[in-house]
Amino acid sequence: MNQADIVAEMQVMPEIDVKYEIRRRVDFIKYQLELSGQKALVLGISGGVDSCTCGRLAQIAVDELNQDDDGYRFVAVRLPYAAQADETDAQQALDFILPSHSVTVNVQPGTDAIHESTLAALAEQGLADLRGLAPKDRAQEIINKCAHPDYKPLLQEYFDMASKICLAKGIGHEPQLFDRCFKMQMNLAEKGTMKIDSWD
Repeated sequence: MNQADIVAEMQVMPEIDVKYEIRRRVDFIKYQLELSGQKALVLGISGGVDSCTCGRLAQIAVDELNQDDDGYRFVAVRLPYAAQADETDAQQALDFILPSHSVTVNVQPGTDAIHESTLAALAEQGLADLRGLAPKDRAQEIINKCAHPDYKPLLQEYFDMASKICLAKGIGHEPQLFDRCFKMQMNLAEKGTMKIDSWD
């Protein structure tokens, strides 16, 4: 798909009227919230530009709705894993958004517990013991012991290809090829099967 196709598919405008686009999005949020019959919007705030922008638009929508019918609120949720390296960015985002409510939940205990339980269950069933393995070694172990025989060659081919290409670029710790890693899912949506003909 070339750039022109992407522009057409995504309906990209040649010029952007910022005020119009803000108004359009705020009105959409208001319409969807009223249509749902609910009074609250909830959004995770990472500190990145996407969640910051969406959070501010959500708060504007809630503020406007409260001019006619008080009781609407926007809840900004922070889900750090232990101490977040960019916590300052996240707090600046919250200062900009000015949410009705802000909630922070440290997900480390729950995440670690699920992770350890999953690893233990895999090991217990004799499928794959991933404990203590590096990301690449975990991937290989999953291919070797967990992948369905019909898909094992495809997954191995992708893993070998990604490892070679990423290592050549000096980024081989977690080899991924973003232009190909979703090809099996796309094939499933288009053709009803995840068995692709090739990774090209």
